[in-house]
Amino acid sequence: MLPSGYGSAPGGSVQTVPNVAMYGEANWDNYLYTQNFPNVNAAFQAAQTAASFFFYCRGPMVLGNGRSFQTGDAVFFSGTPWWGSAPQCDSYYLGPPCTNRYNTTISGACPSDLQTQYKTWGSSVDGGSIWLYDSVVSCLLAGCCGGSMDQSKTTALAYREAITNGLS
Repeated sequence: MLPSGYGSAPGGSVQTVPNVAMYGEANWDNYLYTQNFPNVNAAFQAAQTAASFFFYCRGPMVLGNGRSFQTGDAVFFSGTPWWGSAPQCDSYYLGPPCTNRYNTTISGACPSDLQTQYKTWGSSVDGGSIWLYDSVVSCLLAGCCGGSMDQSKTTALAYREAITNGLS
């Protein structure tokens, strides 16, 4: 969830929603795992890249579906959250803006930004390439640039077309 180099603090694309957790009656098919941490910063450090959001329990909680969580539990998910009120939890997710953590030569991570950059580079680009995976995943998880985990093929196609159109 957090790329290396962020230390113990979340990056600018991590959004906080206080006093909520995944709604107990929601579809939990996108549940990944639960792990206990001494604090939320430790949870950020241990987050796997497959996680697009998690909630962190500041106190114990039992959901109506029988799931129970202890103080310090971080519950990780992929996909889109469905928040439910939980005064003992805070939730964290990747959200706008999409940023180019590694693509420092251009100002945006969306396909249109990429297409503009490839047009600028023009014939100086020798051979085929794929844009840094970081931009694609960032936009998928954040939902900006029209990206969506539910429509990952469409998002990947938008990046492919941006590269192709930028070079033509």
